Amino acid sequence: MSATSGLDLEKIEAALNAYDWTNEGTRAPYGRRDRYDTIGLLLRYADVPPEEIERVGCLAWHRRGITLVREYGLRDEVDCYLIEWAGSFADSHADATDRVLRALAGDMSAVGDWDWLTQLVENRVLSYRPPGGR
Repeated sequence: MSATSGLDLEKIEAALNAYDWTNEGTRAPYGRRDRYDTIGLLLRYADVPPEEIERVGCLAWHRRGITLVREYGLRDEVDCYLIEWAGSFADSHADATDRVLRALAGDMSAVGDWDWLTQLVENRVLSYRPPGGR
C-alpha cells in the first residue's frame, strides 16, 4: 500500500489550481476575486460557500473533515495538517501546489521537516480523530 492510497491526487491538484491562492488566511477577499489558502482551495472546489470557508479557519478538519474525506480521500487530520503547512511554506501558487502534492506523497521537506509533524505522520494511527463537520 502506498503512502497516497485513497488520496485523489488529480482532484486535489485540480482544486489547488481552480481559484487564486494566498497564504494569508483560509479566505482573503481581494477585489472581485477571493483568494484561498490550500485548505480553502480544496473546500471551495468542493462547493463550500466562501463565507463558510472563512469561518472554518484552522479548524478545517473538525468543521469540514467529512467533506475532505468524501471529496479527496484525505485519510485523517494529519493529511489536513500536511496540506495547511505545505501551503504556509510556499512562496507562490505553483509552489503551494507542488508542496502539497509532495507532502501528501511523503516528502516531509515540503513542510519544513517539523519534528512534531513528522511524528504525526509516522504515528498516524495513534493520532487519528474522526472528522466532524459536513
